[in-house]
Amino acid sequence: MRCITLALELKKYGFYIRFVCRHSPEHLRDLIRQDFDLIVLPARLTHDADFKLRHADWLGVTQEQDANDFVSVNSDRLWRWIVVDNYSLDTVWEAAVRERLSGSKLLVIDDLADRVHDCDVLLDQNICINPDRAYTNKLPKKCIKLIGPRFALLRESFRVYRKENVICPTTVGSILVFFGGIDKLNLTSKVIEMLACSIDFEGKVNVVVGADHPDIAGIKNQCREYHFTCYVQTNKMAALMASADLFIGAGGTSIWERCYIGLPGVVIATAHNQERQVVNCAKKGVLLSQEIGEDLIDRLSAHVRTLIHNVHLRQIMAENSIRLVDSFGASRVSRLMIGSEITVRQATKKDMKSTYTWRNDTVVRASSKNNALVDERDHEVWFESVLNDRHRTLMIGELAGVTVGVVRCDFSGDRGMISIYLVPDNSRVRGLGGALLRECEDWITKNHSECKVLVAEILADNIRSENMFVNSGYLKANTVFTKELMHVEENH
Repeated sequence: MRCITLALELKKYGFYIRFVCRHSPEHLRDLIRQDFDLIVLPARLTHDADFKLRHADWLGVTQEQDANDFVSVNSDRLWRWIVVDNYSLDTVWEAAVRERLSGSKLLVIDDLADRVHDCDVLLDQNICINPDRAYTNKLPKKCIKLIGPRFALLRESFRVYRKENVICPTTVGSILVFFGGIDKLNLTSKVIEMLACSIDFEGKVNVVVGADHPDIAGIKNQCREYHFTCYVQTNKMAALMASADLFIGAGGTSIWERCYIGLPGVVIATAHNQERQVVNCAKKGVLLSQEIGEDLIDRLSAHVRTLIHNVHLRQIMAENSIRLVDSFGASRVSRLMIGSEITVRQATKKDMKSTYTWRNDTVVRASSKNNALVDERDHEVWFESVLNDRHRTLMIGELAGVTVGVVRCDFSGDRGMISIYLVPDNSRVRGLGGALLRECEDWITKNHSECKVLVAEILADNIRSENMFVNSGYLKANTVFTKELMHVEENH
């Protein structure tokens, strides 16, 4: 689902998108086909392969074979991006595909940090206790790391249910039970029995199972017996979460959906890839976690009773949750990908009038050290001086013929003082500041080899600019940010 969410966001910008999978349930394939092209690779099984990764056998073939199959069906066009979301793949697959589909950039979605990647962008939506140390020695030096719930790929259907101020009811009136699409351990059945027989709960219980649940008929019978409501492969998950007062279920992507809505609950890691996520979320106070064991139901019952009778605890968890996740994760990721298409050129006299208008815009002036209106004649004199000064450069960023923003850099010795602003009153360029900054950095390294360090100075209360520079690798010292540029030696 997280790939579909990202793909739908990219589709808004006119990207052609193709999905490629090998082992996937039919209902998921049908969902993909509603909006995108889909190629299904043959379901092979290699019995004698030397699977070295923990989840490598999920692939069914070797990484080399899968890379060959992938390239063979995708050599019909040039791909700007390849998005990889598979725990069975690492640098072996990625390097092979990168070599044969040259010109493509790779974005890898991961949350295990247990293998080496060869990618341009690494996306990990999960809470990371030490984000600066995450994926140490597992990524290329220039790889961009997008780590944390602010990059959570939240489905658009959840956005209408956002509550800025969650007020938990004194009495729990509705419980939602959902253990993911498969639930191989059939924890759903055990929880239904617990709620019906061990918990003194008289409210509404909604039970959700996926189409691949191992015992759908049994779950339906239980729900009929206890007057619970059962949903199979429903598209009403957002509404069900929004109407619930308490959740019981598994980890995974749905954690961020519950956080966004502010739904407290008890969560069980039902797969290895959920363990770190659930533990770290519990440390952040957004859920109660429970490990699988012989006395699971007894321990789970105690947690559920605690939450039912403790509105203060539920309120704290709900407030912690909504602070953790917003609705812009998919937008942040897609804009970074789109930003890679930004081109940078030096300003010319033709840009004089437009830059004058932008510079005097209220938003731009508010973030400038000199926030006074600039006289048009003064701007013309300044603009001419910049164009004629070899120690200064003014760069214009463009995306598909639309100007994104303006970047100025003044050089002195091995340092460059850099400033940036986006074109105001243009929603299409919102969020592209970091991408524009990176493209300008590349332009500077190619055209000003003497510049080794970039310095930016911003206003103390300009939080948006501060986040942009920090996320782009700049080191903060009060209101000054510095970054050493990486120059690549070329052989002539």
